[in-house]
Amino acid sequence: MMKFKNVDWAKFQKSFNDLTKEQRSAKYGGGVVDSDFAIGLSGMTSRYKPSNDRVFLRGLNAVNQRDGEVLINASLIYTVDPSDSKSVADALELGKKEMPLILDHFRKNITGWEHAELNGFPNYLYIREYNHYESDYVLKPSDMLGAKMFWDNVSIGGYPLDLQGTSANKWGIEMGRPDKYGMPLRSFLLKNYDNVIMAGKNVGSSAIAYGSARIQPNTSLAAETIGILLGQIQGKKKLRELREADMPALDQLLASKYNIKLTGVTGNNKLAGWTADEIAKLDSGEIVYAQYVSKRKK
Repeated sequence: MMKFKNVDWAKFQKSFNDLTKEQRSAKYGGGVVDSDFAIGLSGMTSRYKPSNDRVFLRGLNAVNQRDGEVLINASLIYTVDPSDSKSVADALELGKKEMPLILDHFRKNITGWEHAELNGFPNYLYIREYNHYESDYVLKPSDMLGAKMFWDNVSIGGYPLDLQGTSANKWGIEMGRPDKYGMPLRSFLLKNYDNVIMAGKNVGSSAIAYGSARIQPNTSLAAETIGILLGQIQGKKKLRELREADMPALDQLLASKYNIKLTGVTGNNKLAGWTADEIAKLDSGEIVYAQYVSKRKK
């Protein structure tokens, strides 16, 4: 995370939105700037030449903190070993050394940032993900793109399978856009352990499916649902002991009292007509959906 001050956000916002579509594309490469956020501008960031091949400046996720202060999540550092404290510390220092250079790029290329300054440095590295644990059910890409629903749904997802960049593919890749899919209770229960619930981003999913499953609205709804389930069973059963016959009454309560609808939801199956072999290759990563689907016969 990068912190800046002395940014004229009002000037930035107005100048960006006063440009024609063609001008905006030429200067910034598109994006959105309002009074609170700036998203994208990847044409501008892609022109930045980092001092180290491990560093990459992606499109902006910028938040206007008011009074000229801005926070940006856009600087990536690759080949970090989260289990090695020295690797983490070295990456943090690498990021700090790059920030003045990024600031200079912003000053020269973003209207309203001419007098921007650094506003301190982060004191820890934002590690997007690290530990993954096996759950009773591990969500797969085919579950998502195939719009699969489960008898023990605790959430409904639908975000793209958005895989973050790596040293081999710095921009990342989108592996498909599901319509709607279910997230079962079993994907939040740690395999072989009773009553261990995996919160938030620890949801059980394959590496590819994680690109969609990890999104906070998905897992926060699951947390709310699971909390309500625990309140209803009152320790008389373990979560793992719930069966399909137990769910209708719980689902009715969720819908009537909490306005959480987890049944009767259907999504567009984007894998209709795929063979079992194709689906298996999709789940293993041998087929890249976004590239492969366009080649299929209609």
